[in-house]
Amino acid sequence: MRDSDIATKPTTKPDTRWSFAVLLVLLVLIGGILSSAATAGAADTTSLVVKLAGGLTPAQQAAVIARDGGIEKSSIPALRLYVLIIPTSDLQIIQQNYQNDPQVKSIEMNKTRKVEVMSNDIDYSAQWALPKIGWESVFSNISSAGSAKVAILDTGIDVTHPDLAGNVTPGTSILVPGANGQTDPNPWLE
Repeated sequence: MRDSDIATKPTTKPDTRWSFAVLLVLLVLIGGILSSAATAGAADTTSLVVKLAGGLTPAQQAAVIARDGGIEKSSIPALRLYVLIIPTSDLQIIQQNYQNDPQVKSIEMNKTRKVEVMSNDIDYSAQWALPKIGWESVFSNISSAGSAKVAILDTGIDVTHPDLAGNVTPGTSILVPGANGQTDPNPWLE
């Protein structure tokens, strides 16, 4: 390497590195402050689930929420269910508003749910409907104290399927007169 090569190469001045380090520290501090403010803002709100009385039009449903308080986060209007966000400081007053409103059927705190166990069903990945109904959020959450009979309204089932074998009792078939509902006259093959 020649002396002239060294002289022509750009060098980083110590004050440039120092300025960069100060800028980086400031950005980290500002990011932390903004993150804390966002977390504090979220902690200052509460979520409620409100079920409105039947027979209300969409406009009447919106009027109940406007009158009783809260901001709609999500809803299922056909079921008259609304998830509302309210300031925690106003929780008691807003709950009272909804409880005293004759157009409100029920109100409750919106609880956080988390999945702790995944399905152990080896065919789970082939069952497209389970994720659509939120199966993961309820699987293994209920301890059964007994048993229940469940009616399957279908054109037929495979009683030899591992989940059903030995668990299906005779029923009724509306497709095959006199049949016990344990055979499928038109099997659906995947």
